[in-house]
Amino acid sequence: MEAALAGDISADLDHVRCPTMIGHCTRDAVVPVSCARYLARRLPQATLRLWDDANHAFNYSKKWRQIQDDIIEFATGSRPEPAHTTRFATILFTDIVASTARSRAAGDEAWARLIRAHDATADLVLANRGGRRVKSTGDGLLALFDDPGQAVTGAREVQHELAALGIEIRGGLHAGQVELQPDGDVTGIAVNIAARVESVAPPVRSVSRRP
Repeated sequence: MEAALAGDISADLDHVRCPTMIGHCTRDAVVPVSCARYLARRLPQATLRLWDDANHAFNYSKKWRQIQDDIIEFATGSRPEPAHTTRFATILFTDIVASTARSRAAGDEAWARLIRAHDATADLVLANRGGRRVKSTGDGLLALFDDPGQAVTGAREVQHELAALGIEIRGGLHAGQVELQPDGDVTGIAVNIAARVESVAPPVRSVSRRP
């Protein structure tokens, strides 16, 4: 480190004629970010990339993937595709029957209250059955379960509890590999199939409570 800090390349900067990327963490505790800004001013074809981090060594930064991708994009001209994580899950899609007509008849305020009650009720059932709501779809939901058996039971219980609120739904289940997206959403063929199953499923007006 002492040898590196003792070097002075300022006299050589005027000879650099190629595109150059200068990357620096803004809170670097070893070398101040002003050094990076100085280099960027001196080099005519410099691209300055700053990252909000305190590490001097990029590989120790929590933003290492962003830093790595920035370097790859500069060197190659294209950014790597985001890394996706896959897992096995049972996917549940639900949809409120005749939602368009119901929302029009209820009005915006009453419909919004109904959707909040729908989501809260479904979330409680899902949590009790080891599931979680990935997102609301406006008039339904997309949820994931780890266990297929719990998914079937949970889906039936969601139907039952929502029926008690006067909300009639249809649901579709499918199990398979899903891709977990950085924003928390899930994608993949298994998700598409679950959506197709839901779209052709008949509505269930009453579901008997199972012991």
